[in-house]
Amino acid sequence: MKSTRIVSAVAASALAVGLHVAAQTSPASADRWTRADMLAKSRELAATAKQHNGAASIKLSNYPGHFTMLAYREQSGGPEVHEHFADIFVIVRGSATLFTGGTVVDQRTTSPGEMIGSALEDAASQALHVGDVVHIPAGTPHRLVLSKGDTLTYFVIKVKES
Repeated sequence: MKSTRIVSAVAASALAVGLHVAAQTSPASADRWTRADMLAKSRELAATAKQHNGAASIKLSNYPGHFTMLAYREQSGGPEVHEHFADIFVIVRGSATLFTGGTVVDQRTTSPGEMIGSALEDAASQALHVGDVVHIPAGTPHRLVLSKGDTLTYFVIKVKES
């Protein structure tokens, strides 16, 4: 739990200070993304989303035990469960309602450890806004719901938990 808070704090700090994309090769280097870089990439993802059910994402970097992504939505997502990966979201632009917990209706496996469904029952909800950071533990059902006409851009850290 403490490491989750640290990762969440690091992600929030990273967004707050503005990270810049920089591919470096030395072991002591760091990958950086500015908010402007993420918003520019979000515009590219928006074009892709129009062709793919209103959502698109891109993997930014792979690391031992975790990877990062940028995701864009112009439609609500369906319920999903990641058996082995926690999701940490940093909201870059827009807002949404996050539903977590409860029961996934019509759950089916899409790939090993990854499940989706048609609905999420008895879930708790919370509003997400720019700058918010949320941690969704591995195995937790969740769904992002957008209001009509809204869009959402969010930085994702996928952490292998089990």
